[in-house]
Amino acid sequence: MLLKIVFWSEEAACGTTSNMIATASMIAAKHNCRIAMLSAEKNVHDLVGNFARPDSATVNEECSYYVLEGLDYLLMAGKYGSLTEHHLEEALQPVVDGKLFCLPQGKRMLCDFYPKETRNVLNQVIRLLDESMDFSFIDCGSERDDWTKEQMKQADLIVVNFSQTSQALDHFFSGHADVSEKVVYLIGSYQKDAVYNKKNIHRIYRIAPEKLGVVPYNPEFEMACREGKLDRYIRGRRLLLPTDMRENFFTELEHTVQMILERFDKRGGGQVVSGRDRQSKTV
Repeated sequence: MLLKIVFWSEEAACGTTSNMIATASMIAAKHNCRIAMLSAEKNVHDLVGNFARPDSATVNEECSYYVLEGLDYLLMAGKYGSLTEHHLEEALQPVVDGKLFCLPQGKRMLCDFYPKETRNVLNQVIRLLDESMDFSFIDCGSERDDWTKEQMKQADLIVVNFSQTSQALDHFFSGHADVSEKVVYLIGSYQKDAVYNKKNIHRIYRIAPEKLGVVPYNPEFEMACREGKLDRYIRGRRLLLPTDMRENFFTELEHTVQMILERFDKRGGGQVVSGRDRQSKTV
């Protein structure tokens, strides 16, 4: 059974993508499950760029122009029939220990050459993930189109992301009540000494404590993402000298992961069972 998590925000550039990557990476590091991440919005900085690229993925510069990867490959394959799990395996990029995977978005999505075809392929990909993954993490950014609304409707869990500002929080909660069991909230670049800390946010916006997570501000984490070393940073936690910043970052990130997993239990999701041995089939 695939558990589908949509990451979304009303505001752009509030850390939605990095929040998703941090959460997925921690789940992969702490639990025996397989996770696929994909982006449904155009990002100049592809998801795969946050991780060390395996040697097997290296292509000679003179022929790299002709090699289709990720979503570009699936768009081409989809022109000749329905996609299969084999196509998906070819397109997904493993980034952490065979447990965490990314779908490179490719140049066509970035240029928005084929928006309708891209959405159709993403729909097939999401259905195929049920055959081999335990979680799908979908970064919808701040999109508000019909496709994004449909993904939210189908999701097992929606993670609404915020920056730590009164404007962002006021704007969202003035039009939305915290009544859905399938919605949790996540604040990126969180600073515990700010006025709008967790305690005050709980009090002002009536958010249940078990529905609010944070990813603390951490320049080391941000640098690891930029330099393609996120997997090493998360996995190498025990090798790092303990500092208040590091301990707070990993403690809060673990709390956020636990919050997400507990929401599945409360909604009847049950224990995650690896789907790696499921049989391939065509969508």
